[in-house]
Amino acid sequence: MRAKWLRVTAVAALAAGCGEGRAIFDVDVYSFLRGTGADTVSYFIAPARSADAYTVRKISLPGAGSSIVDQAHVTGTAEFVNTSGSGKLSLQLYLAEDSIGTYAPGALALQVDSTTITGPGTFPVGFDTDLAAAIQVLTKSEVWVRLVGGGSNTGVTLLAGDLVFQSLTMRIVIKDKLF
Repeated sequence: MRAKWLRVTAVAALAAGCGEGRAIFDVDVYSFLRGTGADTVSYFIAPARSADAYTVRKISLPGAGSSIVDQAHVTGTAEFVNTSGSGKLSLQLYLAEDSIGTYAPGALALQVDSTTITGPGTFPVGFDTDLAAAIQVLTKSEVWVRLVGGGSNTGVTLLAGDLVFQSLTMRIVIKDKLF
């Protein structure tokens, strides 16, 4: 671990010597979720209803300190593994400084449009987008993530299954603050 941080520090120092100091961190958020049960969100939506299900998890980031997060980007893949019913499902990603903050509307960092679910089966979802709204919270050394799966049941039977994440990575570009 110490060698890894030393390498990041050395790269940042070299970059500072060549112009604007920037450090790029690729954070494998999925590694914080895998094997904990937090990588899966189970949903149960009654006929003619809408509902959401979620999981909340704290992750560690490199911490920008007095530096400025210049850019943030998220990529990932997930699957709706539907066991019954039909309807429309979507996923959302919220980022905040604490677990309660992930429930604030302003903490919404990613919204993936609805996926039409036509019955039992696996329905893949991918995302690749900038996180402009979440840049300020990413300067902290710990960030809370709330993953939401939900939607509306357009059928006559229970819409049930799991939103299962396969990958989730954040790229954070930090620009050194000189003053």
